[in-house]
Amino acid sequence: MRWLMKGRRYDVGDRLGFLQAAVEFALKREDFRQRFREYPEGLVRRLPPLSTKKCKRLILHL
Repeated sequence: MRWLMKGRRYDVGDRLGFLQAAVEFALKREDFRQRFREYPEGLVRRLPPLSTKKCKRLILHL
């Protein structure tokens, strides 16, 4: 028997793949989307600011 699957595929046996799948799942569900988006925004606001030197180095790598 064969199944044709559509959509993205994540390796949930890999730690990063598992996290990526969970993020995609949360963002696709209407009942999670808004609260989930607020979570990383709050994390970013709590991060210490980057020094000017680090910002320049980051921009150069982009």
